[in-house]
Amino acid sequence: MVNTVASEQNGAGNGASADSNGSSLFMGSSQQSNRAFKLHPGHAAFLLGVLVVGIGILTIALSDEIDRQILNHVEFLSRVLVLLLPAIVVIFSFAVEGPLPRRIMAVLFCVLATHVPIILMSAILPLRVTPQLIFMGAFLSLAFGITIALLRVVYRKRIVSVIATDLGPEALKQIDQDIRLIDDPKADPCGLDLLVVPRSVLSTSIWADFVARAAVAGCEIQSVTNYVKRHAGRIHLDGDEPLALACLNRPAYRLVKRAMDIAIVLLMAPLVLAILAVASMAILIDMGRPILFVQDRVGQAGRVFRMYKLRTMHNDPATKRQNATAKNDGRITRLGRLLRRYHIDELPQLWNVLIGEMTLIGPRPEQPALVAAYAEHLPGYDLRHLVRPGITGWSQVRFGYAETLEETREKIEFDLFYLERFGPALDAEIALRTIIAIFDPNRVR
Repeated sequence: MVNTVASEQNGAGNGASADSNGSSLFMGSSQQSNRAFKLHPGHAAFLLGVLVVGIGILTIALSDEIDRQILNHVEFLSRVLVLLLPAIVVIFSFAVEGPLPRRIMAVLFCVLATHVPIILMSAILPLRVTPQLIFMGAFLSLAFGITIALLRVVYRKRIVSVIATDLGPEALKQIDQDIRLIDDPKADPCGLDLLVVPRSVLSTSIWADFVARAAVAGCEIQSVTNYVKRHAGRIHLDGDEPLALACLNRPAYRLVKRAMDIAIVLLMAPLVLAILAVASMAILIDMGRPILFVQDRVGQAGRVFRMYKLRTMHNDPATKRQNATAKNDGRITRLGRLLRRYHIDELPQLWNVLIGEMTLIGPRPEQPALVAAYAEHLPGYDLRHLVRPGITGWSQVRFGYAETLEETREKIEFDLFYLERFGPALDAEIALRTIIAIFDPNRVR
């Protein structure tokens, strides 16, 4: 049975007490330790910004003695600096460590610290540096920096250890085989990225001291339950721990997410319309009418809406059966396989996103008959209707398509994980994984 508890923190609950308490208790000490031994890339960016401002102030102070030729040199150096700043921000993004939100904030600080001085100089001095060039450099810096931060978080192999004194064989099976086992409380925790802690060891003073030293050294602390959940990216339906659904307590992010959906769809509209025009003409020539495939799906709060796709199957009554699409489905035409290969058939759903029936990232919507069947056999299935359904989602990029009831059971476990970890960090990871999955033919049906 799946129990739900509204919580503002991701992963909050009884099973994650070691994670939340251990990490928050020593957060300040950890950051002070890191600052004592490292020059944060944001500091370097700030120094660079101060240098640029200093040059600008010096130029203004000596403006009566500076001729146009010198200003031309300053303009040239400013243009070169604007073009080089994205590379500088990328280098900074490689130096930033820590969780994804911290990396993104550091990149944002670097961009502001390096580009705002140039904007001020161009506004004060008679320099012929166009605002378009400056803002293009700032946009590229931000895009490259955040992309590097995302890639490093997704693909970096972290050094993970677990205190294995009180863990039985069944618990160890759920933990990654590459994880290091720690059985000596006097070991040096420096160099560890993540320490997995059973709740029982915190009652032992010698192990509690080891956990404290690990936190002070900058190591992230997690409970065994929370680590297994995050490592697998899913929440088992047969678990007895309550769910802490972050999606229930983040109204501000819901508004931001909705605004981003509208902005991204409008920005993509010219390119999407051109692709749809070519694809529609190809469907008309190859398969005839209709071009669109319209089907009822269940959305947020159980509301039924009409979802649009480009038609990829033969136009016969069998196509309209309430069945999930199988791999190598015989109903799909040759052109349809090409459209599905690059997910072009999903583009009309951007209209559903624009009018608020769907979102870019969320659990995939299902047909009403399938929803009724799944809800009867799978506890917690209707929880996925707490948010808008998406064009792509966590279960799509981590599991893929589901044909059978057992596969759907596994898929809903990934959807529950998304509901619990609902936030910008997970959405950003899904977006990155989606881009990679577009070019993976094994994920296409």
